[in-house]
Amino acid sequence: MSLTALGALGIVVASSVTARARGEVTPPLTAARRAEYALLTVVSLVLYVLTFGAGPALPIAYTTIPAHMWAGLRLRAGWAMLHGLASGAFLVLFTLAGRGPFQDLGPGVAAYVAQSFMFIAFSLSAVLALSMDERRRLIARLYRANEEAKAAADLRDLVIGRMNDGVLVAGPDRRLIFQNATSERWLGHGTARPGEVWKRDYEVTTPEGQPLAEADNPLTLALEGTVTERMDLNLTHRSGEVMHLSVDAMPLPGERGAVVVTRNVTDERVHQRDLGRFASVVAHDLLTPLTVFDGWLELLEDPDLPAAERQASIGRLQHASLRMRTLIRNLLAYSLAKEERLTATRIDVPRVMEGIVDLRTALPGTQLPAMRFEVRAPHPVYADERLFLQLMENLVGNAVKYGRTDGTGEVVVETTVDTAGRTLVHVRDNGIGIPEGDLQRVFEEFHRSENGLGQATGTGLGLAICRRIAESHGGSISVRNVEHGGAEFTVSLPGAPDQLPRGIPLVAADDAPRIPAQ
Repeated sequence: MSLTALGALGIVVASSVTARARGEVTPPLTAARRAEYALLTVVSLVLYVLTFGAGPALPIAYTTIPAHMWAGLRLRAGWAMLHGLASGAFLVLFTLAGRGPFQDLGPGVAAYVAQSFMFIAFSLSAVLALSMDERRRLIARLYRANEEAKAAADLRDLVIGRMNDGVLVAGPDRRLIFQNATSERWLGHGTARPGEVWKRDYEVTTPEGQPLAEADNPLTLALEGTVTERMDLNLTHRSGEVMHLSVDAMPLPGERGAVVVTRNVTDERVHQRDLGRFASVVAHDLLTPLTVFDGWLELLEDPDLPAAERQASIGRLQHASLRMRTLIRNLLAYSLAKEERLTATRIDVPRVMEGIVDLRTALPGTQLPAMRFEVRAPHPVYADERLFLQLMENLVGNAVKYGRTDGTGEVVVETTVDTAGRTLVHVRDNGIGIPEGDLQRVFEEFHRSENGLGQATGTGLGLAICRRIAESHGGSISVRNVEHGGAEFTVSLPGAPDQLPRGIPLVAADDAPRIPAQ
């Protein structure tokens, strides 16, 4: 029996050594636990001395059992077994000395009974200790699992919360379970809170403008078990903002609700609209000069064509070619105004205007009406020099094209500084102005006001290019009609290096590329 107890203790000690080798460190004992263990040792010693060290053969061996139960419940398995073996050693020694409750049984029988009692007490404390150790391991494993689950949940919430897509989860009763910040921002803060029934604070329509029936709602379909993929919907909020969304929805397993994922495709819709307009312009404005080419080239093939007619035909071909080059150049400038990498430098506005004015007034064959230019621009601008030149060319070109043709036209360029320290560049003319209904639309791609169609040709991209240039520098552009006729365009641009958007480096003026006016 003693060998069995020693073998069991050896197995436990070997398991403890193996666990330490795997890095499983047992937490150190607290001061209270050390005091408890010391008290258990004293109590066990006193009980065994009083019970098995007594001279009379009193039947009180059972009084030591609570000490073994205490050891089994509070000590780890190895220490509980060691406690049982030490206690058993005292028991056997006292019995062999002719003391304790087993002294009247004879030496051989008393030793056997003493070992049997020791094995029972040892087994009791060992079983209890092993059970408690397993319980502690299970609890520790449960705590680790909870911590890992919490860490995984925190990571999931962090990832979902930072997603550019909106994610919401609703229960089978349509009550909101979870919604990330993106979904809340798109659908509205007051739409629903966790635990509340989902409600609309916006109007939902199909891409064709038809109201969305409740039966066709992606959330409704998902709660009924139907998966929805890439359903295009338009959301119109009370503020009037229209948002285009692509929606995926799927039911959760076990009929526990549904998850809805929304993607904002508003920019894609605008891009598609731009592509459609671009295709329309290409089909009309680029094919028209080609048609002219075909017609006049066919006419030039006539060997009997008079010289004057031949020269006139060549002039028309040159005009058609210029028109096509202008359109292509504007389309390219519109694209590069947003996509190209920019470098900024300190720009002297009067110097730039001097080059633009000299080119427009000195270019032979332009047949432009007399125009007075006035420049009052003492404030510097920090911008990409090539794009700033494009911006000013477009604004001054518009002022000239739609200005007065009787010789009294004027273009005034001046700068001021706003409250934020940004430079405001004003370009004002005294021409035909802009209809009130077009003041908010003149910066749209390919838009041209009705009152300007008969005075000058154009592609409708010039002011859209100006808007892109201003926005690429972190600024804006606006227009207003002046009191005595004409229009004034105002562009907000950085007036100091620290106002440049991130990603636009500042270079020295000597290092900046010099782009002549075209």
